[in-house]
Amino acid sequence: MKILILCTGNSCRSQMAHGIIENINKDFDVFSAGTKPAERVNPIAVKVMDEIGIDISSHTPHNVSDYLGMDWDYVITVCGGANESCPSFSGKVANRVHIGFDDPSELSGDQMHMLQEFRRVRDEIRTCFIKMFGKAEECLVCKAPLEYLSSEREMECEICHKREMSQTRCSSGHYVCNDCHTNGIGEIIGFCLNKKDCDNPLMILRSLMDMDFCHMHGPEHHILVGASLLTAYYNAGGNIDLYDALKQMIQRGKKVPGGVCGFWGACGAAISSGMFVSIVTASTPLSQEPWGLSNLMTSKSLELIGKVGGPRCCKRNSYLATIAAVQFSEEHLGIKMSTSPVVCSQSRSNNQCIRSRCPFFVE
Repeated sequence: MKILILCTGNSCRSQMAHGIIENINKDFDVFSAGTKPAERVNPIAVKVMDEIGIDISSHTPHNVSDYLGMDWDYVITVCGGANESCPSFSGKVANRVHIGFDDPSELSGDQMHMLQEFRRVRDEIRTCFIKMFGKAEECLVCKAPLEYLSSEREMECEICHKREMSQTRCSSGHYVCNDCHTNGIGEIIGFCLNKKDCDNPLMILRSLMDMDFCHMHGPEHHILVGASLLTAYYNAGGNIDLYDALKQMIQRGKKVPGGVCGFWGACGAAISSGMFVSIVTASTPLSQEPWGLSNLMTSKSLELIGKVGGPRCCKRNSYLATIAAVQFSEEHLGIKMSTSPVVCSQSRSNNQCIRSRCPFFVE
């Protein structure tokens, strides 16, 4: 999709919209221009965009005349001045849209007031274009995309109001703690105990991920990978107390917070596969072979996940960790579990889908 965003100076609103729409969908071809372009992008706009992880520091203002005669899927004007003097495009324009936003660069006041106004307009632009072009719902409260901060700060859970340190929230500022995000996870015990005829952890995992408590992304996957493996392992002849093992998996998995894949360099799905081995081998920090096997399992999963690369996808990484564990179980634990091809059906629900780089993606 080819999108042109117009404003008067192409230094503030249109540049923020440009970066936001590109971030929503990397496959979009996004351009911005002004009827009277400024000399540079407003530095406060660059700063507030960097706060939400979008870099527009290399952007430069362009004159709208640079893009006349081209074909566009969308031409979007984001300020009244540009809308009133919007040039006539000789190329094909499938959709002309005007969405007016306040110009924060025209406001006066101290630095803090200016920052607050730029942030307000940035958030209005982001909310608008997420609704227009977004594919997924990520925040459990308002459905807005998640953002990951450069450092931890104290946050209050919107659901239970517990206060704790975190680096993850949605673009509207909502934080949901691990306990609330995994609410309902206890349902998996009954499901897994009744799944007596299945030794395929990929099929079990898919069924668990289809349950109501599971979201597109989230720390629940740090439990589901290990639970699927424990169930299939038991059904394939593994000598464990499945009920006790599942309880341990839930207790341990809940301690791995969301976002660790990026912040700690260890995906929670991979850690969950290591927990699976730790539980079935009764590993402790003082064990010899079980300790080694548990850490080796995590490393095997991390290798598969790391080779594919980011950004994160909890579904993809869960499948990769499970596949690594099936092979590991046969080689090191002597238990052979079944597998089946994985075909992703959730790429449209993932704003950061890597498409052809994902081994499970299909058009």
